[in-house]
Amino acid sequence: MLTKAHLKYTSRSGSVYPKYVSPTDAKVLEDIDALTSVYSAAIGQSTVDIEGKLKKAGKSALADGLRKLLEERCEFSDEGFADLEAQRWQYIEAAKALRLEGGMSRQDFQDSLSRSWGVSFAEAKASLYGDLPYKKLITKFEPYDPKDLVHRFNCAQIQGLLMQAKEIKVVVDDPDLVKRRRLFQKVKFHGLIASLDSDINDKSLRFVIGGPMSIFEGSHTYGSRLANFFPYLLHMKAWQLEAQLKLNQKALVLKCDSKKKIKSHYKDLAGYIPDDLQGFLKGLNDSKALSEKGWKAMASENFINLGGQNYCFPDITLVHKSGSKRHIEIFHRWHQSQLQRRLGDAKSFSQLDLVLAVPKKLVEKLGIKQQLQSLDSSLNSVIEYSTFPTVRAVLAYLDSHGKVL
Repeated sequence: MLTKAHLKYTSRSGSVYPKYVSPTDAKVLEDIDALTSVYSAAIGQSTVDIEGKLKKAGKSALADGLRKLLEERCEFSDEGFADLEAQRWQYIEAAKALRLEGGMSRQDFQDSLSRSWGVSFAEAKASLYGDLPYKKLITKFEPYDPKDLVHRFNCAQIQGLLMQAKEIKVVVDDPDLVKRRRLFQKVKFHGLIASLDSDINDKSLRFVIGGPMSIFEGSHTYGSRLANFFPYLLHMKAWQLEAQLKLNQKALVLKCDSKKKIKSHYKDLAGYIPDDLQGFLKGLNDSKALSEKGWKAMASENFINLGGQNYCFPDITLVHKSGSKRHIEIFHRWHQSQLQRRLGDAKSFSQLDLVLAVPKKLVEKLGIKQQLQSLDSSLNSVIEYSTFPTVRAVLAYLDSHGKVL
């Protein structure tokens, strides 16, 4: 992901225009080859060690952004960092004790510390924060095909601008119903604030996504989720995007579409599931208690039609060996309006095996504890959580609502 400083764009007449790079741009491809060579030869070195070589290798105005994307393809060693943290505290405590004695010059202080630590002051100082990211050693580097990196750069330009969005309108034209459903599933998996303005079965899918600038809490986390969603859109046959941005205190509009051929670095629509959701799935399926009850968990692959162009895209589906299913829809702390709308649809899904997982802070903020308790008395149920739903909460739900008819 590129930071705001790496973005290349122009703005005029209230619109913003990313500076896309051609995959055949000779100067940029030359930079990519040179930078890739430096990283490929950097195994066992830190980014500090290769800084001089990187500066010589990258000569174009895009070099810093290309470096950022290439560095994301590196793996770094964490070996010995646990010991280093313990050693750092030993150094700090020894220095604190010596400083309290007082009555010595700076040189005497440093000499005393060296004797206490068993190493020279200069050596200790150099290693004190050796676990900082820029000091970690590169253990592996996976290079890009040069043209693929250009596509990745162009995609990252849009992703970076979307981090500054207040609202995004999306139109998708694709005859593949499965792809359209999976695209909107990805909207849900990333916990985005979205409303569907068309029937999911229509060839032309229209929806609106709230941007990170439209929320007050967790905007950076939300912005990252939105940026990570965008590459899925590139897999659709035809698409249009219009985003309202707040960039450098200016209101600007970003428009882009599938006419600009950008290749997604995601393999397909069936690929990525966010880490927190993957961890939750793994925890459920590793649970002996869950399997003994005859249940297994999977990422939901379909939607529930609530009527009136209102759809629920569950995050998790629990499947019993008998074929019975329970669906879990996870709401995040920025899903205030979505939760209120879902509770307003309670009658529509009163006969559905749907579980609402809701943050405790959001319940307190909206003052809906009693309303949720009322909902919980039906076949539907509510799981309240602090940071993310837990396996224990799901097991408790199945104990009270998991009877298979």
